Amino acid sequence: PRVRALRPAAIDLAQRGGAVVRKTKGEGDEFFSLRDYVPGDDLRFLDWRVWGRSDRHYIKQFEETTNLSCMLFVDCSGSMGIKEENGITKFEYSVMAAGALGYLMSRQGDGVGLYAVSGGNTLYIPPKGGRKHLFSVLANLSRLTPEGSVPLPEALDGLASRISQRGMVLLFSDLLWPTRDVIQALKRLHRRRSDLIAFEVLTRSELSFPYEGMTEFEDIENGHRLLTQPSLVREVYVETMMQHRRMIAHTAAEQESDVVELHPDESLASVLPAYLMRRARLL
Repeated sequence: PRVRALRPAAIDLAQRGGAVVRKTKGEGDEFFSLRDYVPGDDLRFLDWRVWGRSDRHYIKQFEETTNLSCMLFVDCSGSMGIKEENGITKFEYSVMAAGALGYLMSRQGDGVGLYAVSGGNTLYIPPKGGRKHLFSVLANLSRLTPEGSVPLPEALDGLASRISQRGMVLLFSDLLWPTRDVIQALKRLHRRRSDLIAFEVLTRSELSFPYEGMTEFEDIENGHRLLTQPSLVREVYVETMMQHRRMIAHTAAEQESDVVELHPDESLASVLPAYLMRRARLL
């Protein structure tokens, strides 16, 4: 998705969820506007350049920021490129959701950062407030692509190593990696004082395995192929998938983290309740 496409998605997300998106004025680091000077104003914020040109006194106003920081983590593994027929991919949905929440957080005065591993390259943008920084996050987010095999536990460890203070981590992934490895990585991330929301993005077909007739399946990450009759493996597949997801959800609950199931065919508003509740706990 292009950067400009993320802004209307964020506004729509806020309106659907009943959130109020507004600019606040304070003593932050992002310039907002000018207003007339009144006696008692802090002279540090007097705009001397405007005074020199117009002989009038104006006070600089800045967007107020909070101490809350949030990291967006987007899984760029090849499996995120899967989609339903006539739908968007799990990756495209994740980028839209991450961008929309990033925009919303920035408008609320929170610091936003981005972490991703794509094509063997690591992208890390530390969380920070301000519109220019937000645009950088969104621009980099829009350039990511899902490709190859990205070891999710190693990517999460890379993020954990860069976290130095408590904050939110919004993880967008299908979490399709060996269960034990995912669980251990989430535990290590939790030990870094991260308040985690794992948005588990899956197609409905990945959950129900609805295929019929002799079918050849291809691993989108390594190219391996398997020719089989879906009806012979459906029960085992569905049960294995359910057990995998239950174990991850149980671990997250023990750590007071959230796992939110998402599907690319549903509204972006589905991400909002968990985010707003988690943010409220931190303020």
